[in-house]
Amino acid sequence: MLLHIVNNYFIFYQYHYLFTVFIGEYREAALSIERWLPEIVNSFMIKPDTNTRYTSSFIEGSNNYIKVIKRTSYGFRCFKTFRNKILYNHNNSRHVIFA
Repeated sequence: MLLHIVNNYFIFYQYHYLFTVFIGEYREAALSIERWLPEIVNSFMIKPDTNTRYTSSFIEGSNNYIKVIKRTSYGFRCFKTFRNKILYNHNNSRHVIFA
């Protein structure tokens, strides 16, 4: 809990500092932080059941797996064939592909 409070204070302090500095790039950064603040705060949230952070590692791993298949398949002309190759290769994999 203390780490969560410290992280929120740090984000607020950095955000406030960027608005008070008279440098254009800092102001743009502060506006970006303002637009993305809910997503930034959510990145610090911890799942209560496993005590770990939420990540997109599973999706990133699946995307990487598909990119490797695409790179090694020498370019399919038909998307259906490419899709079938992905699903076939994932049949014995621990990744899940939603078709």
